[in-house]
Amino acid sequence: MSANTTGWTDKIADFIVRTAFAELPPEVVQRAKVPIADTLGTMAAGTADEAGEWAMEYAESLGRPRSRPWIGVDEPLPPDVTAMLSATLAHALDFDDVLPGAGHPSAPVLSAILATAGSAPLSGQRLIEAYVVGIEVMRCISRAVGHLHYKQGWHTTSTIGVFAAAAASAKIRGSDHRQVARALGIAASLAGGLQRNFGTATKPLHSGFAARNGVLAAHLAATGFTASENIFDGPRNFFEVYGAGGQRPEELDRLGAPFALLDPGISLKKYACAFELYRAMDAVLELQEASPVAASELAELRCTVPPGTTGPLINRWPETGMEAKFSLEFGLAVAFVDGGISIGSFDDAAPAREDVRAVASRIVIEEDARVRPEDPEGLNSSASSGGFVEVIMRLTDGSERTAVVNHARGMPARPLTSEEIRSKFLACERVGGRIEQDALDLFERLGSLESEKDVGAMLRHPHV
Repeated sequence: MSANTTGWTDKIADFIVRTAFAELPPEVVQRAKVPIADTLGTMAAGTADEAGEWAMEYAESLGRPRSRPWIGVDEPLPPDVTAMLSATLAHALDFDDVLPGAGHPSAPVLSAILATAGSAPLSGQRLIEAYVVGIEVMRCISRAVGHLHYKQGWHTTSTIGVFAAAAASAKIRGSDHRQVARALGIAASLAGGLQRNFGTATKPLHSGFAARNGVLAAHLAATGFTASENIFDGPRNFFEVYGAGGQRPEELDRLGAPFALLDPGISLKKYACAFELYRAMDAVLELQEASPVAASELAELRCTVPPGTTGPLINRWPETGMEAKFSLEFGLAVAFVDGGISIGSFDDAAPAREDVRAVASRIVIEEDARVRPEDPEGLNSSASSGGFVEVIMRLTDGSERTAVVNHARGMPARPLTSEEIRSKFLACERVGGRIEQDALDLFERLGSLESEKDVGAMLRHPHV
């Protein structure tokens, strides 16, 4: 255990208050700009999804106009509601970034920042500063509560994202140490979200809950609302209650040392589905690209994954597009048949495709500690990134083809290219209704975000 003497809550609050843009390593600033841009893109694309549509209908019922539905600034709604809408849109397609073991960090963090700032000028430097703080808090609290928390069925994006959003919102507010500690205490009583809701519209709403509750917690704390000021310390603290016996509070000693944006780094999503599907689908795509196999030639497709992979994949065979995002059988089958993955791969018509269903009947999935030698019981790391995934295609002629994938496409060890990042952003903005030239202008300006004086104005009018 750490020799921490001031208390874990004080340590987190001190980090949030004292972290300043001027002291951030240049590489951290550069790394922050990519997921910020990516998240703005997924906010736009989320408007075309059912979950996004329902979230917008809810906001509209409260008096919010339909124009600019992806922008979390200058809206006639309370900041916490705006944050909920933006974060739900960002996570609607399950296309937003991932911090393995910590869920989807940028959607709740960025949404909380934009909603807290509202129509007031927000510089790029202040945005990046608060974003880095939020991401760091999410990484370290996730690791401190331990991975058994996720294995128990909690959804970390929501349960830990609320602290990240509260930290980012408090940073934008300029909250002092005591206000931040109280915001964390309030956030702890708002932490919730169950994996049982994966494959439904409530899954992206978890991101919305995290953003909304984080903004609410920071706001209440700033007004003087009281809460425990040491929620991570002493009897019945957050880690003890939510950690399921796997808590490791000493992980909080890693706040900013190094920054999460550098290690382990954020993974950008290549496919609009659960990250647990990625490595297995990548393996199938690699085999099909190297030497295509026809469905008539396939006798069996056996996929071996690390223990814990299938826990959150609650749909063995989906009936809807939302459910398809959490079906490993479906992901493998559609990757095999199509030889590629697009947003359309997970539309509502996809699960009924006869060619995909025919291949699915020949798929065998097993969890095996053999492919996760460094953490066989999955106690300290995410099954979506730990160990490796093995796919074996057994053909009707008796031959076999094997692929092993250690890192999914989009992970820091296997990053998307600059062109892939740009193309994804433009495609997402196009879905959200932004004209091509404005999307291009916005993407270019996001590349030098630290120079912007008013991020809200840039989002509204990128060509100005």
